[in-house]
Amino acid sequence: MRVQRDEKQCLSEYTQAETECWSEQTQSEWGDCLGEGFVSVLPEKADLYLKQSDLSDVMGLWNQMSEYSRKNFSKRYGQIASLLFVKVEKQMMHAAVQFWDPSYRCFTFNQIDLTPTLEEYTALLGLEFHRPDKIFLKREKPEYAKNLSSILGIKREAFSAHIKKKGDHECLTKKFLCDFIQRHLEDEGGWAAFALAIYGLIIFPTVIGHIEVGVIDLFQGIRRHFNPVPAILAETFRSLNFCRRTGSARFRGCQQLLYVWLRSHLDSKQKAFIKPYSIPIQEFCEPEWPIAKSKMDLICFLKRLSEEQVVWMAPWMPQVSVLFRCGKMPWVPLLGLSGVIGYAPLMVLRQFGANQFVPTTHGLRELDYEYREPNAFERTKSILQMWKDTHRMIVGPLVDKDKVTPKYEIWRNQRVKDSVASSECFPRPISIVPPEPTLSEADLVMQRLETEKKEWEKEKSKLQETVSQLKSDAMVQEINISNLKRDRDMVQANLEELRKENKKLKIQSCEEKEMEIECLKAAVEFWKGKAKDNGQKLDNELQERQVLKEKYEQIYFDSLKLEIENKKLKAMIELETRENERLVHECQFKEEMYSKAVISMKEYQKRNEELEAQLNQN
Repeated sequence: MRVQRDEKQCLSEYTQAETECWSEQTQSEWGDCLGEGFVSVLPEKADLYLKQSDLSDVMGLWNQMSEYSRKNFSKRYGQIASLLFVKVEKQMMHAAVQFWDPSYRCFTFNQIDLTPTLEEYTALLGLEFHRPDKIFLKREKPEYAKNLSSILGIKREAFSAHIKKKGDHECLTKKFLCDFIQRHLEDEGGWAAFALAIYGLIIFPTVIGHIEVGVIDLFQGIRRHFNPVPAILAETFRSLNFCRRTGSARFRGCQQLLYVWLRSHLDSKQKAFIKPYSIPIQEFCEPEWPIAKSKMDLICFLKRLSEEQVVWMAPWMPQVSVLFRCGKMPWVPLLGLSGVIGYAPLMVLRQFGANQFVPTTHGLRELDYEYREPNAFERTKSILQMWKDTHRMIVGPLVDKDKVTPKYEIWRNQRVKDSVASSECFPRPISIVPPEPTLSEADLVMQRLETEKKEWEKEKSKLQETVSQLKSDAMVQEINISNLKRDRDMVQANLEELRKENKKLKIQSCEEKEMEIECLKAAVEFWKGKAKDNGQKLDNELQERQVLKEKYEQIYFDSLKLEIENKKLKAMIELETRENERLVHECQFKEEMYSKAVISMKEYQKRNEELEAQLNQN
């Protein structure tokens, strides 16, 4: 086991033998997902409502984009634009949902378990992450207004009128987003809006013709390098569970991704994917697929599906390590936009090119809840912490791929399934049991020959695959040989040029070489003298700069002293100014008192004169 830790993440890696030992021991101690006595209550039939938004205007915008914009878009957001051109065969989807097991989160076709995985969806979408375990957590209070302003680079007033209420969901209209893309078709804002439209209309089609505001918050997380694949897979599983348990509902997952994934495992022998690890969705849209079968024929085909008819590891799937556990949970919890659900990738190890052993499924059925339930966000935060402690299984090269262990075969045969046998394919059994036919010796020989013929056909197909592989290897070798020949010719040409130069050098006389040497020596002496002069000049300049520096420091200190003295003088002037103002006020006050005294004196003299005049009269 290898453990890698940083400040925020702990990643543990295990070999296949270590994982197998842990899984079998845990399963034997804890038990299975469903116990004995469990009775499935699923309806006998399930119908999917597969209506989607009209994407013709979005496809037209993509066709108007320049090649430069398309390449930059794909570099930033992966191959999500290819989903626009996937034509979903509805009969295949209707038939496949009949075999969905909502407890184990997998399709069970006959004795075969298949389910979409995080690694497969990541490869299909062409996404790359430096930290794939950094996942999106839906907030209890959405911040779509702030996030949409950041994504489009516009103010809230520009789009607030285009936020509509559709049932329980707040949504952004498709028309507003398409108009914005049309105006910014060749810049980063338009590319971001186009990616948001694909995520809201195709990958998370919550409301037809609108982008649900939760998708806006998720897309802002994608721009911050969050991994959206767990949310995509969570919504797919939760929608399949709801459709299968209710019997009829609208599918709210990504139809295009699920359909390409199904055809890759069931029909990829049609040579649809000829370039492994490139752009699988784009290549899926190129070849002509066989004529679509009816729902009844597809159900019969899936009910009788054998291991020889399945392509376990899709041609476009690279060999990667498998995320099989988070924290203390024995499987992987997925956080979606509407709720949380778990899935067990150890059930489908053959899809990764590994051998299949007994998976751990205890408690898988219980983890399936919506965010609207009480205390849902508190539970979700604890699950998010588990994603900081992830466990991965390293898939090494195997000689015999797609094999199963004996313990797995026993577990698969004894497993309690959450499914109902469909009666659409076969008629009801008749109570009369027909007698067993007796086979003649010729019939037995024919049976043996038929068996041998099938074995020879298998060997033939293997040999044909080997031959095709050898042909491709031969082509690669031819290309390598041509490259080597070209390199050899270039080396020979360079060698000839070197030989010619060598001959020219030999033709020159010794005197010419001595003259060249003398010239070089003179040049060396000249440059030495010049370097010495330059060194002296540099020393003089350094001394002058030192003197200037000292003068500058002295001037600086003198200026500081003058500034301090200036401040003192200013303070003294202010004090004197205040004292002068006080004296002026006192003088003014005394002048007022003096003028009042003069006036009083004059009045007193006037009164005295009046009294003297009265006395003289008397």
